[in-house]
Amino acid sequence: MTDTSKEARHKDAARNLILNRALDDLEQIISNHDPETDVPIKDGVWDRLDRLACEIECRERDALRAQLQAARDDNEAMRKAVDGTLSERMVAAGMVPLDALTQPNCLTKFSVHSGMTALKFFEEWVERKAKSYGRMQAAHQTGEHPLDPKIFDFVMGKSGAFKEVLENYRAALKSTSTEGEG
Repeated sequence: MTDTSKEARHKDAARNLILNRALDDLEQIISNHDPETDVPIKDGVWDRLDRLACEIECRERDALRAQLQAARDDNEAMRKAVDGTLSERMVAAGMVPLDALTQPNCLTKFSVHSGMTALKFFEEWVERKAKSYGRMQAAHQTGEHPLDPKIFDFVMGKSGAFKEVLENYRAALKSTSTEGEG
């Protein structure tokens, strides 16, 4: 068993102990007994109840904030480690690293469609591509034009990718048009 799972289990056990004690205290207060002295009480019951509820909420909120921050820190550290080592491994293997693949280069002008001069043309192009791969996918699935499984996987991937780009592009256009109105 790892140290982190032991620590997490210990934290959970400590938290549960605190919550159980608070629950017992609340039950005694509601039944008009002071949990510290086990003497019937009449005045200030709800004030004490409110204080206990606030204490529990503060403890939980602080614990959740700490857990969230720890998760964010771990995520950032893992992301940096993976990105750094992945790029290094790709270069060592004679490959182009991912960050360089997404940057424009000398061949970019040959891969961009010549009619790509405005955003409306981009939307039309993406829509044509999505429909084209969607038709290939439908033709295979209906048995009209069966494809090799590897080619079908390629078609499915392209179809999904173009549809997702189109949906996100349209959502971005819609959000920018509503921002201009408000």
